[in-house]
Amino acid sequence: MDAKVLDSHTKGGLLDRYRAASRRLLLLDYDGTLTPFFNIPTLAEPDNILLELLESISGNERNSVYIISERDNVLLESWFAQLPLRIITESDGKIMISREDREYPPGYNTRRAVRDMLDRTAYDFILAIGDNHRDEELFDEIRERPGAFTIKVGAGSSGALYRVNSPRAVISLLRNMSGC
Repeated sequence: MDAKVLDSHTKGGLLDRYRAASRRLLLLDYDGTLTPFFNIPTLAEPDNILLELLESISGNERNSVYIISERDNVLLESWFAQLPLRIITESDGKIMISREDREYPPGYNTRRAVRDMLDRTAYDFILAIGDNHRDEELFDEIRERPGAFTIKVGAGSSGALYRVNSPRAVISLLRNMSGC
């Protein structure tokens, strides 16, 4: 399956669905999606523009916002602790979800965590954006659900419905979503 380019017409339709929705779930990969990928973790620190944008979107009571990453949970928490969003980290076979006092059994992963979220709450708008193979599992999980949009960042084959070229295009989309 090859993702279609998220052109202005499709973006407008996505934004219309977002505005009309009463319960919205946003699943945003971090590295390569919200920011370019850096091998040195501290270089990936979000700038003030991204922090303000995420604060605006996650502060909307209709939104549940999750940042998904393979980075260290402690590092991400230090960057985003002041924002009303959650962080899902998965590394070395372990998953952590911020603001949850819960132990997860072996084999529990991001895909299963999202499936559980979707089983617990009826969202009428779901957006997943990512750039790598782990995000493809997420796209597979939500693609067929009503109100779901999946977006691949960058080149390469993908099971996502749509594609954008870079994190800059993701920021542009989120900027359009803030304040709605």
